[in-house]
Amino acid sequence: MVKIISLIIIIIYLIATYIYLGGESFLYMMGYLLLPFICIWFSEEMGAFTGKRFLDVITSGRTITSKSPAGLVKLFGWFLLLLPLLLIILLPHIT
Repeated sequence: MVKIISLIIIIIYLIATYIYLGGESFLYMMGYLLLPFICIWFSEEMGAFTGKRFLDVITSGRTITSKSPAGLVKLFGWFLLLLPLLLIILLPHIT
């Protein structure tokens, strides 16, 4: 059920982005939403990832030596997924 809710939120984001901001922003949003989607849907696999492999650029050559808890990976995914909504709500009130 949680996965379905995340997918619905992603679809709503993508539709709203395309309608209000256009095609180029739609592609950027798809790229942004890929990481939260993977973290939520495949948290066990993401948490089990260790080693360098393709992450050399991101990790500056450091190796990931231990597994991450799947629940923490999923929580990080939800944070990233809800971050645009939080910014939309909070930014107009900051100025």
